[in-house]
Formats: sequence, C-alpha cells, structure tokens
Amino acid sequence: MELPQDVLMSIFATLEVPDLVRAGSVCSSWRSAYTSICSLGHCKPQQTPCMLYTFDSDGTKATGLYSLVEKKAYVKPIYDDDAAAANGYKYLWHTGEVTVSDSSSILYYKAFVSCDPSMGGGYTVVLIHNPYCQLSFARAGDDKWTWLPPYSDYEDCFFKDGLLYAATLLGEIHMFDLTDPKVAPKIVTGKVKDFLYENIYIVEASCGNLLQIWRSDDLPKGDVPEGDEDDDHSFDSESEFDSESYVCDTNTIKVHKVSLTEGKIVEISSLDENLLFLGHGQTLCLHAEEYLQLKANHVYFTDNNELYLFGYKNNHRDIGVLDLENFRREEIVKPIYDDDAAAANGYKYLWHTGEVTVSDSSSILYYKAFVSCDPSMGGGYTVVLIHNPYCQLSFARAGDDKWTWLPPYSDYEDCFFKDGLLYAATLLGEIHMFDLTDPKVAPKIVTGKVKDFLYENIYIVEASCGNLLQIWRSDDLPKGDVPEGDEDDDHSFDSESEFDSESYVCDTNTIKVHKVSLTEGKIVEISSLDENLLFLGHGQTLCLHAEEYLQLKANHVYFTDNNELYLFGYKNNHRDIGVLDLENFRREEIVSPQIWSNWPPPIWLIPNPRRMKLASH
Repeated sequence: MELPQDVLMSIFATLEVPDLVRAGSVCSSWRSAYTSICSLGHCKPQQTPCMLYTFDSDGTKATGLYSLVEKKAYVKPIYDDDAAAANGYKYLWHTGEVTVSDSSSILYYKAFVSCDPSMGGGYTVVLIHNPYCQLSFARAGDDKWTWLPPYSDYEDCFFKDGLLYAATLLGEIHMFDLTDPKVAPKIVTGKVKDFLYENIYIVEASCGNLLQIWRSDDLPKGDVPEGDEDDDHSFDSESEFDSESYVCDTNTIKVHKVSLTEGKIVEISSLDENLLFLGHGQTLCLHAEEYLQLKANHVYFTDNNELYLFGYKNNHRDIGVLDLENFRREEIVKPIYDDDAAAANGYKYLWHTGEVTVSDSSSILYYKAFVSCDPSMGGGYTVVLIHNPYCQLSFARAGDDKWTWLPPYSDYEDCFFKDGLLYAATLLGEIHMFDLTDPKVAPKIVTGKVKDFLYENIYIVEASCGNLLQIWRSDDLPKGDVPEGDEDDDHSFDSESEFDSESYVCDTNTIKVHKVSLTEGKIVEISSLDENLLFLGHGQTLCLHAEEYLQLKANHVYFTDNNELYLFGYKNNHRDIGVLDLENFRREEIVSPQIWSNWPPPIWLIPNPRRMKLASH
C-alpha cells in the first residue's frame, strides 16, 4: 500500500539529511515527498553538523562530508578544475611557493634589505607580512619566498654581521642565520611585556650596542570613556566615533639597551650623542657629530600605527621630532594639502576607504566570514568579514558593490548576529556591538578588555537559553622551540637545536567557557555547559542543546583547526580535530586514523536540505 504524501512528508520531517536523501531515492512517490519537503523547508530543523574536508590518498584528491550521526564519510573525487577552485586561497607564501613577481598582491607590512644592491654582490630581502606579521625572505635571484616559522607579530628587523635580528610586539628578539639551509630562530631575548599597544623597533647604536625602542600613541579620542582603567567600558549609546577628526599622536618613546649575553633589556634615560629615525621603513641610529644639522638625543618619527596609517589617510599625520630630555614634541613641517599629497596617500589597503569592489574581494586576505541569515530564505542579508591587516571588520549588504569598513578597532576573532545586531569579540576578550542599519554605524563597547595576552582563540555565541557565551581556546606551544624555564623568561637556546616543522603538532589543551553579562559588561567563567554543546573552528561558532541532537554529547566541545599559523603554515601535519569533555578535560579523536588532511582546512557545516539536489542513482 502506498502511503499518502502528507504522511510521508511528516515522517521525512524527522530525518537527518543522510537518511532523508536515501529515503528520496526509494521510489518516485518517496522522491516526490522528498522534493516537496525540501522545497517547502519543512525538514527537520535540528540537523546535526557535519565536517567538510579534503584528502589526498594514493594520488586521488577528494572532498568528503563526515557525518557525526552515522560516523561515516561521504566522498566525492575532486578533478583538476574543482581542486583549483577549492584551493583558491591567498595564503600561498606559507608554502614557500609564491613567486617574487606576485609579491605586489601580498599585504606586507615592512621590507628590509641586507645591503645596498647598487654596490654589487648578493643581497637578501626580508618581508614582515600578513597574516599576523610573519617573516619571509628571498635572496637575489630567487623566484620564491622562504617562510620563517613558527613565530608571528614581528615588528622590526635589521642585519648585523651577516645575521638577521627581528623584534616582536612583545619585545622578543630572534636571530636568524639565513645562510643556513635549515634556518631556524635563536631566541636572544624572551617576552618582556604582555600587551601589544606599542610599536617596537630594533637598531644598532653607533657604539655597537643593540637598542630596542617602544613607541606608543594616544587612543582614539572619545571612543573609550573615563574610567577605562577600572574596566568600566559602558558607552553612551548616542556617542559617535568621529573618524574625520580623529588624530593619532605619538606620546611616549622609551629606549632600552639590549644585553645579548644576558638576554635582557634595560631602559636608558638618554641617547647621549645619538639620535633615532623611526617610521614605516628602516630604523636608523645616527651620531650627531656626523650630522651637524640634526639634534642629539632626539627622535625623528613618521607614521607607523598601521590602522591609522592606512585607515585615516586624509587625517593629520603623526610626524615630528621628540626631545627625549624634556619630552617636548615639535612639528617638522606644516601639513600639505594638494594633489601631490593625495598621490602620496595612494596605498594598496583600499578596503579602509570602503572603495574595494566585492568582485575584488578574493585578493583580500580574510580570516572569517559571517552571514546574518540564510540567503536561501529570501530577503536581505549581510556578510561580515574579519580581514587583514590586523583582523579588522568590514561588511557588505546583499546587492552592495563595495565593503564598508568598521573602524577603529582590530584583532577581531569571532562574530555572530542577535536580534538584528552584530556582536564581535576581540582577542583581548572585548565585545563590541554594531547596528549595521545605522548610516553612521559605530561600535558600542559591551565588555572591555579582560586579558592582556593574545595566545588563545576567542569565540562568541548565544546559548540555547539565550545567554551570551565567550569561549577561550588555547593550544600547546611548538615542541622544542621554547626551553624549560620559559616562565622565568630564560629564553636562551641551544644553538644546535632545530625546529622540526614536519613533526610539529598543535593540540588544543584548554577550553574555558564564560557567561557574559550584557548589563554589567563583565564575564564570569562557568564550569559546565550543562545540556549544551559547542562547535568551534574556522567557521561559524555553534551552541546546540543535546536534547535536540541525540547523537551528540552534552557538555562537550567539538572542534576543528583554528590556529591560523598552524592551519596555513603546517598544512601537511596532523590536524587539531577532536572532541573535548568539559567535565574531565579528556580529549578523543572523532575518527582514527584521521581521514582528512591538508587543504582546505576542515570546517563544520549544517546541511541545508533546501539547497540540496538529489543525486542521481
């Protein structure tokens, strides 16, 4: 007896996608019910997330969909054209295969040359580049860049006695011998601070001493209220950030002497007869007796706050001279407003002006993308990007031909939409709220900074009960790259030790969950998700209720790779994918041995029956 269509559709409405697809393949009557239920959107709303991945086995490239319900993979071969499309990411320098002629499309931060090329002989070019200000180099005649893992957040470099010295935003100094076939970093000094709000420079003084300079500037006027030091980040909802009048001024420059033997830095009060040149190029330390028109114990500086430099190109420039004796600042020359100045501002970071076309977005190194609602449901939707440099926010509505930048903050890590508003979390735990329907959209600070370091991934999601959750996820440091005693800032290295990039494994070891109070602007760590469970990774963060997903485990976290350096820099290594029990912190593999690998990275997705086409059988 043939069941009526309405009965079939009622049954099909309870099925997970794999069972639904199989049911639709039984006969013409069931196929009709399947087609109707998919087109009407009456399928089971709580579809269990699946993992989308790729792999390469015995020369066969394929893409797979792993079902957590069935613990089974569905595989489809990828042919050359498909593979090219699937692999169309822009993080190519991580493989060392980016051609030098393509370097103009890479968003680099600074470039350094080992010696004057006009003098003849060999020379080396070093780039500090996005994402996350890493290092790569190319020798004269090379046709590709060589990446220098595993560190990031580099801020300045210089060459001394044939060796490269590089300083990070946390004050670390690493030394590289670029002539070594297995070049690896040697840690000269370890971390000397816990925050990233200064520019860091490194230079050799005329006497041969190594100097490290810290330069800080004012925060945006009016965007953080008084009382910030007490973590009171509540905002007047009527206040607006005025991007046109915002001025970034250098207010502090501190000079430190570096001891290469002790691996320490000591602040000094004077440059004596030396003077400094700081900016977005090579740092210089000169002796005043050799430059009679310049002033000893002074710092000559140009813009080097990247967000201000490229995001506020038409604003007053941060250029001047600072006297280190009395900290008085003077202008070098009055501002110039003419066609030449406009031409001088022609940088490549075009999205900061809001003039990058959506069709050009493939050339932007984006980190994550979020959609406000399901486009297949009809109606308007908004796409939000977290993008480089410095993980900023931009958005575009359906039909827009350009992205709109959301200044002035950076280091965003995750977003989600709630009641028509965008909530975005930064690496320091801040949560900002945006009303994207407002013509003068500006951030409202929900919670302020809750930590001083950037070593975790941060996620933000709404729980099934309506509470807002903030999740911190941390992983192991590279094995062998920091010796025991790191907690005592002893970063000396055995010069014979080598970083083994092929065997390096990045494993998630800690996940902490916090409840966010929107009224108090605070977060409180909680010990359990109760009946909830989380999906974390490089896509949309999900919080589901276990009663609606009977195949999933309450108080557990399902995770895929999301350490960007590991994700794109060690594509052939073991993937950081598994399930963590928050009660006992035991970790288990989803499937062993891993069937996914390399590129693109595995991500979680929820099957959408409305968008499916029944495969032919």
